Amino acid sequence: MYFSPDCDHCKHQWAEMEKKMKELKKYQIVMVTYQPFNEMVDFYNEHKIADHPNIKMGRDTKFFLPPFFKIKSLPFQALYDKKGELITTFEGNVGVDKVLAAFAQKD
Repeated sequence: MYFSPDCDHCKHQWAEMEKKMKELKKYQIVMVTYQPFNEMVDFYNEHKIADHPNIKMGRDTKFFLPPFFKIKSLPFQALYDKKGELITTFEGNVGVDKVLAAFAQKD
């Protein structure tokens, strides 16, 4: 998930994901931001990301992902299968059930 720690839509997306973490725990989630390191760390600590071992967080210091995926709005999610093949992408808020359904179609 490409996000910004101060983005209200991103915070809402995280809240939705957090409610469904039991269903999401079998998936590796990579959260990436372009914002400063301290803002990312604040989000990480505030939302207790460390409590979820399937989630990794990092920074896109070279601003590589937005042009690569042609991202126009946040949050942005790119879903990949176990082989590293792109399943689909979602821009803006999306229900976790829709994300899980996309993974289920690929399984």
